[in-house]
Formats: sequence, structure tokens, C-alpha cells
Amino acid sequence: MTAAAVGALGGGMLGRLAPQRDEEADAIRVAGMSLDRIYSCDELVAGDAFFVATGVSGGNLLGRPQARDGAATAESLLISRNQIRRIAHTTFDEAAG
Repeated sequence: MTAAAVGALGGGMLGRLAPQRDEEADAIRVAGMSLDRIYSCDELVAGDAFFVATGVSGGNLLGRPQARDGAATAESLLISRNQIRRIAHTTFDEAAG
């Protein structure tokens, strides 16, 4: 997830896979990746990076969801590799399901 956000912002990073359980290590090997190799951001995120984060608890960047008059509003940050960055305000109407 971090590599997707960094890549979408046009940044770079290096990372090594660090599985926490044997099942995760097995899945990494099955995917043809190495536990010893240091990967670039582009290797960790294939294709176009698109990162979305939605505010849950509220903070300086994204507010928490708000309920008002039978609807809920959430704020999300959207970043794509072609430099589209925006804060989206989405309202979910309770009547619409």
C-alpha cells in the first residue's frame, strides 16, 4: 500500500518483503518473488499506481465520516500516477441502500 501511494506521487522507495507467517512466505515464493531481494517501487507496484484512502477516525488530512439527515458523508484522498490528486466528498443516502 505504501509503494502504491509513493509511486502515485512520483516518488521512489526500496523495500524488502518481510512475511510474518510461513503461509505468507510460501505465497511470496509461489508468486516468483524473493525474500532476500530489495525491490524498487516500480517492481512492487506493477502498472499504473492509483491510491485511495478514506477517513475513518478523522485527522488533519481527512475527516471522519459524518451522519446527518439519513445520509452519511465520507472524505477520500485519490492520487494517480498522472498526478490527479483530489479530496472527494461522497454522500451515501440511507434510503438508496
